[in-house]
Formats: sequence, structure tokens, C-alpha cells
Amino acid sequence: MLGVRTAIKSYRNRRMQLEDYFEFLDPDDIRVKGHRIGIDDVNGYYLQGYSPEQILEELPSLNLEKI
Repeated sequence: MLGVRTAIKSYRNRRMQLEDYFEFLDPDDIRVKGHRIGIDDVNGYYLQGYSPEQILEELPSLNLEKI
């Protein structure tokens, strides 16, 4: 049972935090961390029906994890 508890605790500690992926400059200006690309740019492509791979072609400085 100790192994399961340790695994659960480890999982909880590794959960994604938004601040790990985004920079919050203003309420209306959220950017992909380490880039000048706004979340609105990525979302815009997504809403147009682009797949993550197609977005990557348009924004090659990102990687699939960030998309």
C-alpha cells in the first residue's frame, strides 16, 4: 500500500501548472512561455480547424507539447 500512496503523491506533485506553460502579462495578454506567441494565436488556428501538427507548421518555434 505504501507504493500506491507514494505514486499518488508523486503524481499530484507533477500536475501541470498554468504558469509552467504561460506568461500572464495582462488579463488580455497571455503568451506561450518563452515565446512572443499569444495563446490567442494558437487558439485562432485551432478554431479554424487546424490540427496540432498543422499549427506547428504555422508556428515552428513551438513544439507539440506547447500546442
